[in-house]
Amino acid sequence: MKKNGKVTQKDVAGHLGLNQTTISRILAGTPKFTYSAETRSKVFDAATKLGYLHPAVVKTEKRSSSRFPLPGQAHVKIFLHDGRAYASYTAQMVNVNRTGLLLKDFVGKKRSLPLESFHLEVEFATPQLGPFKAKARPVRIHQENGTLGLGVAFLALDERQTAMLGHFLAARESAEETDRK
Repeated sequence: MKKNGKVTQKDVAGHLGLNQTTISRILAGTPKFTYSAETRSKVFDAATKLGYLHPAVVKTEKRSSSRFPLPGQAHVKIFLHDGRAYASYTAQMVNVNRTGLLLKDFVGKKRSLPLESFHLEVEFATPQLGPFKAKARPVRIHQENGTLGLGVAFLALDERQTAMLGHFLAARESAEETDRK
């Protein structure tokens, strides 16, 4: 590893006992060269494990459905990977979709997010959805005008939560379609 702490293709190659050109070709998906599925898998696994930042390795979460405004305030609790409570906040809800929520303007005693993995418990009540409480994981950090936003993906919604969210979003989609006509 380099002194600046960045992992390189050379580091991945050394870890696997392969040459750097092979690592580069596999990560780039160069069609001219073919490698076994096992070798490709080992390269991607090692690159991920070592923390090599390459677009083929670093995947962003993509929204799977349209988002709709959901103004209101949420109560957010952050828990570390081992279950310990990290902090509690209030945050403004920006929008919601079938899989997650965008939150901003976090207010709490701590003015930071943990550096280790964490999950959240988000609780809110709106006239449109009623009381809603769900576990979520962070998928995107958003910053606008110096304000932190956090995109979260819901974890394991139960049937009631899924139905509530589905009805709310279907009504929003229908209203939006009517407005377009």
